[in-house]
Amino acid sequence: MSTVRSLRNLLAGLVVLGALLFPELRQFLGDIQVLDAPAREQPAKDTPATVPGRLAGEVLRLADGDSFRMRSSDGRELEIRMHGIDAPERNQPYGREAGRALESLLKGKRIEVEVVEEDTYGRLVSVVYVEGRNINLAMVQGGHAWWYEYYAADKRELERAQREASSARLGLWGATEKPVAPWDWRRRQR
Repeated sequence: MSTVRSLRNLLAGLVVLGALLFPELRQFLGDIQVLDAPAREQPAKDTPATVPGRLAGEVLRLADGDSFRMRSSDGRELEIRMHGIDAPERNQPYGREAGRALESLLKGKRIEVEVVEEDTYGRLVSVVYVEGRNINLAMVQGGHAWWYEYYAADKRELERAQREASSARLGLWGATEKPVAPWDWRRRQR
């Protein structure tokens, strides 16, 4: 019995050590907490800790219907992931249309982003504004993106916008018979 317990403790220790040393393993294991673990030095980069809560700038390139690269007014290039929404992937039905919808809302305009957090890919998860208009909300209202409930359960305006867009068969809700949520699409592609 003590051998089993010792092996279990050794395995648990190796998992914790591996999660500290390898960020990919930490991501795979989920959000684990290690008590009294020494803080690891992170390379300097533009993160919410070093970036003000609100930034202004311009869009350089869209990745898809919910993420893009921007140049802030102080010249930094930053990757942005829109908070609380998930647009169809480019290779998914309605993916290209979602990208074009976001482009029409942002192209050639001065944008402001309100940084919420940094994701595991180093992108700044943000709410995006153009002239005071919440673009994250506009994407859901137009039926171009889903409310990403898992990450924004408290954003009831996104939930209401999705319900209304779905009822009115706007965007992706009218383009396909049975829209597949992007998180389900990504899981199926693995």
